[in-house]
Amino acid sequence: MARSAPQPMASIGDWHALVTPVLDELGIARYGVWGISAGAPYSYALAALDHDRVDSVAITSGLGYLPDPEILSAYGADSQKAFDMFRTGSVDAVREYWSHTLRAALDRQPPDGEWAQILRDSLANDCAGPAREALLQQRPWGFDLSGVVSPVRMWHSRDDAMVPVATADLTAGWLSHADLTVLAGTDHVPTVGVVRQALDFLAPAPL
Repeated sequence: MARSAPQPMASIGDWHALVTPVLDELGIARYGVWGISAGAPYSYALAALDHDRVDSVAITSGLGYLPDPEILSAYGADSQKAFDMFRTGSVDAVREYWSHTLRAALDRQPPDGEWAQILRDSLANDCAGPAREALLQQRPWGFDLSGVVSPVRMWHSRDDAMVPVATADLTAGWLSHADLTVLAGTDHVPTVGVVRQALDFLAPAPL
């Protein structure tokens, strides 16, 4: 499934229209969402646009709203340079960027390394998936974070080298019911302990 062609989307908010028919078909009346890293905006989209059904939102190492200048300014020069290229470059240029970046990362992995298959999957379809993701992150997301009314619990490392912790603090300030836990001694990938806390938070209350 990771090698399937990505669905065209005009904005991250389109995720709501893609996912909710599946939930309807499955008869899911209430649910919680968990966004990890670049999955955070998609969790926020569901919470804002399907707020009558979303009970809670867990976010670990979550990406912030990159079109906002204050969020963008929290990143280092190299990241800002890449983001600028994503905003202004052609789709082919963005695909080429990810092809070079992901192949270089794959070359550093042993064939059976834990990230090797993920990297190979990301290279499928001429890097259409990573390119679409990079483009959508830079555009207006298609919804307002103030529309997220469900309780949000966020975990973010103070030492996260990929998504600066300052962006999590800013994002928490835009949400009406957010609780941010800043972690020490961890990096971008959530620890087992944080995973357990997120699952406990999302678990439905006993009847």
